[in-house]
Amino acid sequence: MTADEGASDTVVGLDLGYVPEAAISAPFMVQDENNAVLTFNAMRTRPDGLRETAGTDIVEIKRCVITRFGYPNDEALPGHPLYQRGLGAYAIYEVLHSSWIAQLQAQNRVSFPGAEYWLSSDRYHHYAFTFHDSMFECIAGEIVLTVSREPWARIVQSLIPRFNY
Repeated sequence: MTADEGASDTVVGLDLGYVPEAAISAPFMVQDENNAVLTFNAMRTRPDGLRETAGTDIVEIKRCVITRFGYPNDEALPGHPLYQRGLGAYAIYEVLHSSWIAQLQAQNRVSFPGAEYWLSSDRYHHYAFTFHDSMFECIAGEIVLTVSREPWARIVQSLIPRFNY
């Protein structure tokens, strides 16, 4: 089976109540071998449909297997393979039937044949966050999002205890 076999990369927008700010998203990430935390300037949609500043989103990425953070920015997003599948700017997505997960499963089978549970789709998900100057993708067990109005320096200091060291 090839890495893409059985995968169709279906991009689904997630309505978590907040989206990255279009002008200055300012994403920041901290990661260890099992977990990651992503922060960014967040907006929420008002009842009239306009967006307003909400604070800083703090996204706990639990059971994080792998991440990609950086290119492309919003202008180069049409060159990303998921763009034709529905990926857009300044939003949060889940990629169902992920070819990235299929690729990791194929790599894992080389040393661990029959260990399909390791990255099963009922335990792990492919998430994508699109920002102004970058993009973040991960394969993880779950994401938990909270919003803070604290100063950014205090938020960053609060991230360290989330990692069990």
